[in-house]
Amino acid sequence: MDINYYVPSPSGIDAKTIFTDKATVAFDTAPAGTVIRFTTDGSEPVGSSPEYKTIFEITATTVIKAAAFDQYGQKSRVREGLFEKQDFRK
Repeated sequence: MDINYYVPSPSGIDAKTIFTDKATVAFDTAPAGTVIRFTTDGSEPVGSSPEYKTIFEITATTVIKAAAFDQYGQKSRVREGLFEKQDFRK
């Protein structure tokens, strides 16, 4: 019996965030039965990418990519967020 299903993508980050000093990266809770894995170098997350466990901060322009993985290694669509550091203008 073939069953089609999908792994829900992680949520909680916007497509673009602008900051001047530091930015907080916080995903919503992982969908039931999954873990969120992410990258900070713009590469696609894989099963061996760091697991998101808690909120963290960044201080430079960074592309965050994240995906949820189920217990069988099935991967959700990748969620991408650009965190862009800009100088404060007076």
